Amino acid sequence: MATCGNKTTKIWDIRTGQVVHSLVSPPRPLSMEFDGDMLVIASRNNCMDTWILGHNVQPESVRRPWGDANTPETNRIPLRGVPCALTLSISHGMLAVAYNGQPIILWDMEEDTYAGNCGKKLSSGETSTHVVVALAFNLNPDIGLLAVAYLDGDLALLDPYTDRQLECFRANCQTLAPSPNGRFLAAGCANGIIHVYEFDTFKLLYRVKSSNSYIKQLAFSKDSMLLADIRGSQCTVWKPEALLRESLSDDSSGLTSATLIETVSLEAKAKVTCMAVHHKSTVIFCGKDDGSVVLYERKTAVSLGILYKHKSPVRLLVWIEKRDALLSVDASNRIFSYRIQKSTDKGWLTDPVVLFKTRLDSEKAITDVSIGEAAAKFLVSTRESDHLFDLNDGKSEMERTYPQIPGTRKWFPHPQSSQHLICVDNVKICAHNWCDLTEVSSMKFLLDDQTGELTNATLYSLGQKHRIMLHLAHPRSSIKTNRIAIINLDRLPVEGSDPSFSQRKQTYALATFDQSTTDDDKGDVVKPSNLAAALCSSVTQFELNIAHVIGVDDSSKLMFLNQSCWICSVDLSASGLEITQREDESSIAVFEHFFIPHDWFAGKKDIVCTLAKGDVALTRGGDLAVIRGGVEYNEAAFRTVVWTAT
Repeated sequence: MATCGNKTTKIWDIRTGQVVHSLVSPPRPLSMEFDGDMLVIASRNNCMDTWILGHNVQPESVRRPWGDANTPETNRIPLRGVPCALTLSISHGMLAVAYNGQPIILWDMEEDTYAGNCGKKLSSGETSTHVVVALAFNLNPDIGLLAVAYLDGDLALLDPYTDRQLECFRANCQTLAPSPNGRFLAAGCANGIIHVYEFDTFKLLYRVKSSNSYIKQLAFSKDSMLLADIRGSQCTVWKPEALLRESLSDDSSGLTSATLIETVSLEAKAKVTCMAVHHKSTVIFCGKDDGSVVLYERKTAVSLGILYKHKSPVRLLVWIEKRDALLSVDASNRIFSYRIQKSTDKGWLTDPVVLFKTRLDSEKAITDVSIGEAAAKFLVSTRESDHLFDLNDGKSEMERTYPQIPGTRKWFPHPQSSQHLICVDNVKICAHNWCDLTEVSSMKFLLDDQTGELTNATLYSLGQKHRIMLHLAHPRSSIKTNRIAIINLDRLPVEGSDPSFSQRKQTYALATFDQSTTDDDKGDVVKPSNLAAALCSSVTQFELNIAHVIGVDDSSKLMFLNQSCWICSVDLSASGLEITQREDESSIAVFEHFFIPHDWFAGKKDIVCTLAKGDVALTRGGDLAVIRGGVEYNEAAFRTVVWTAT
């Protein structure tokens, strides 16, 4: 395989993935083809560069201008400017090149001689000199036809050797691709529609529209059964049944064109804005920016249908296990709760039962929701206030405001007491009563000036013990790293969970962890500077290169997406925090699992991603993607960036 850029052309062995040769590209390359063991590149400087490829010697470039002054006067091309379109045909040994204000010029590559010109015919019978945007030879050496797309929208079928026009009509094409078997021509139009024609008749066989985005390039597979298009940074592969029917048919003349035209329209889908996983992990609920709440099968990521709809984009989803209910919050602060159960006849698409609909009357957007099932309460938070609601009827009960806006607050149900909940901010962790939000105990922790601000927090279990993981970021800093703090909740008792309950206020210093990585590191290594304090105190802290925290799985592994778009993990269990001694220093490994393409997150402010029974579920536009088994593959990073499989 050859890849050509403005500076370098690389020859790859596709079996090993290794670069066999690295060549200097000609100035402004336009087209590239293999001719057996020879690579041919045509460029805008009116030259063809060829290399004879071999594994043992470095290929040398041979440059051959077309229209060379050394050729006889009768075979010389009158060149003006740079080509506006060009195509190489190895099977015909021919080059077709178009210049502004000239007919299409043919150059015989085998004889290095001018072979004539051609083009669509004007009403006067003269050959057109209109601007050409794309050219394509029929790849069957027995069929000497040339397809030409003009800037004025015309698509012409020419016999280039006799300069005859066989077909011409308005198609508004911008890119052309012939099939290897010579039967089909794919044309990409300005409105994003792909047309597939019979090459020798221009009879329309297939039409597909997926989006209005510009089609950069089209290409057929070697068997001519698949068609790929590139739009933006995405490649889509199509398998038109019409191509298979045409290829299997010896004579398609008996088929009417209407029976062969297929129109496939893939409309732009509403983007997924939030997710919640059913407690049995069989289905995933997704809220979208069109207000719909959609149900997906976890194993296959197939949409099962829309459950219900809001009138504005859905921002938050919370699954309430014991009530079989889903609570959703939209951008207008409306809060819906529906009971969703699987039935024997309709499955998951049984009509959801409305439990309540309410709204938070506030100009500030809801940022978080916490559920107290046993207390029959739920709490919604904005940046400036907390609001307590009844979980049975959705009625508002009380409000608490924070005039000075202390920053992000995260609320959790207390894991040891169903009548209490926990609040975490930048300064302390507090336990509160569900009934009136009164504080019953608190634990302060000291954060140094470089720690950053709280962006999120996650509650997880470690056997019978419970921990809270804080995600601390540097919002006003160029530092790429984020700090993770692990806090032991055993030091935060409430009445009913500790026989010696009393209102206590305690202060714990963080055991500071320093990171030692470079931008080129594939992973992270964290180094504790005070190991004894880290393992014995209620707070453990370290730094990671984090783009998004996904969550903590059932085995107490922190799963996150790093800045290089790798899904990574850190073992937060007691065994995982055991320190590996290496060169008289202590280190904790961070594992890489798999890579996510950058463009999946391009242009997105918020990444929507979650864990579902060991799988990683994330969004790609309007679709749900579930990566199964990806975390089973590990690579551990060390400070020396030496990777070993484990």
